[in-house]
Amino acid sequence: MKKLILVLTLLFSISLLAANKEAKKVEKNVKSEEKSSSFKGLSDDNTGRIGVGLGANNITGGISAKYYFTDKLAAQAILGYAYYGGFSLGVDGVFQFMNLLKNNKDVLLPIYAGAGISGWFGNGYTFFNLSAVIGIAAQFKSIPIEITVELRPSFFLGDAFYGSNFYFQGGGAVRFYF
Repeated sequence: MKKLILVLTLLFSISLLAANKEAKKVEKNVKSEEKSSSFKGLSDDNTGRIGVGLGANNITGGISAKYYFTDKLAAQAILGYAYYGGFSLGVDGVFQFMNLLKNNKDVLLPIYAGAGISGWFGNGYTFFNLSAVIGIAAQFKSIPIEITVELRPSFFLGDAFYGSNFYFQGGGAVRFYF
């Protein structure tokens, strides 16, 4: 009888160890899938994420991209058709400094600011545009989408519009993040 109890105890212990090992393997796989999902929503720290979509700035409408170097520092660019013909390329560096909805579980509303430069090339004209960028973004925690609206006070340099001029314009973008 003692041998039977000892064998049953040993078998029970082995089955518990095997079940525990299998449970840890399943938990590890679930965590791995959560980390590897490229369609997770945005968060307070988007370091290393890139967003691609459509956007517009002072002189361009086209393809927009944004890359987060850190949780606060990002570069955004736009390449597209210039409103006056030809094509344009613009690049901004922006710093995200405040979230208006700190305790909201669904949406972030960060305010960001920075500076950028755009170039317009077409219809016999070339000019450059230096801009300050002040914007607000709606970033969704459940889906990887960002919608931005920007104010862009700008100084145009070049031969278009009869020389250099100051303009107060805007822009924005809708981007999907990977």
